[in-house]
Amino acid sequence: MQLREKPPVVIDPDVMHLMKGDMIDIRNTILDLAASVADSRGVQIDRIEIRLGYIIEDDWEDVILEVHVDADEDSAFAYWEAVCDSIPEVQQGMTEESQDLLNDRVAVFVEW
Repeated sequence: MQLREKPPVVIDPDVMHLMKGDMIDIRNTILDLAASVADSRGVQIDRIEIRLGYIIEDDWEDVILEVHVDADEDSAFAYWEAVCDSIPEVQQGMTEESQDLLNDRVAVFVEW
């Protein structure tokens, strides 16, 4: 079995103030999930960007994990769907606070 190199993770400085406590565990869980699903589907992750999403009207900050893949549109959408469908499973091992934080403040996007 060939092991893939971990893709670079780029964290925008604007989101660093949110990268503490439960959010670090959530970040690591989602990064592991993204890599696992990529391996099972034969999708190559080029990089992962973690950035701030901000809704001015609500004065609300979200953490966006943007997974950049080397895949065609259909494969990228299928990968994204598989990652999103797997999130409830990984949430089972989280505290209730982490589950709420993941549901309310974290988004996972896929770019190709």
